[in-house]
Amino acid sequence: MAKAKRNQALHRTEMQKKVPWFSHLPQYEREASLSAQLAERTDNDIHPEVLKLGLKLADWMIVGGNARTEAMLRAFSKVIMDYNPPKDHETGADMSRHLDTRLKPMISYLVACRPLCIGMGNAIRWLKGKIAHLPPTLSLEDAKQHLQEQMEGYVTEKIVFADRIISKHAAAKINNNDVILVYARSMAVEAAILRARKEGTSFRVIVVDSRPKVRLVACDSSSCS
Repeated sequence: MAKAKRNQALHRTEMQKKVPWFSHLPQYEREASLSAQLAERTDNDIHPEVLKLGLKLADWMIVGGNARTEAMLRAFSKVIMDYNPPKDHETGADMSRHLDTRLKPMISYLVACRPLCIGMGNAIRWLKGKIAHLPPTLSLEDAKQHLQEQMEGYVTEKIVFADRIISKHAAAKINNNDVILVYARSMAVEAAILRARKEGTSFRVIVVDSRPKVRLVACDSSSCS
C-alpha cells in the first residue's frame, strides 16, 4: 500500500473526518490543488484527454459506473489514435508490447483521482487483453483502427445494449399499485421506471438518498405517481 501511494500520479489529502461506514474505502478531502499538481509535472506520460477525465472524476462531474466506464474508454480511444511508437517499432506486434506500458501511468492517475468502479476495472482488463493479442501482421494504423472498432463494440454491447435489456426486464416486473424503493440514482433503474410508466403501469416510487452527493432519480410526479 505504501509503495502504491508513492507511485501515485497525484497526491490526495486523506479526509480528516471519515465516515465510519465507509472506512474501508479511500476518503479524500475536496481539493482545488489537483490541477496545480498537474501543472507542476514535467513528464508527458498522461494524455490531455485522460488528464481532463481524471479531474472530472475527482470533482464528481461524471457519476455512475456505466458513464465513468464509457468516458474512460473514449479517453483511451484518443490515446490510442495519438499513440506514436518508438522508431522502427511500427507494427501491430510492436504496438502490443509498448502500448500497455504507455497506459499504465494513465490508469494510476485515474485511480489517484478516484478509485475505479467495477465496470472500469473490467474494461481495463478487457482492453489489455485486446492489446496483447493484436494480430502481429497489422500495420500501425490498422492496429489502431482495429482497437477503435473493438472499443466501440464493447461500449455498444456491454453498456448500451446491456442497459436496455436490464431496463426492459426490470420494467416487466413492475405491476400496478407497486411501491418501488430506490436508493440514489441508477440509470438502468431510472430507465426501467420510466419505461414501466410509459407502458401505462401505475405505481409509486420512494427515493432514499444520503450525503454527500444526494443524487436523486430523475422521476417526478408527472412520470411516476
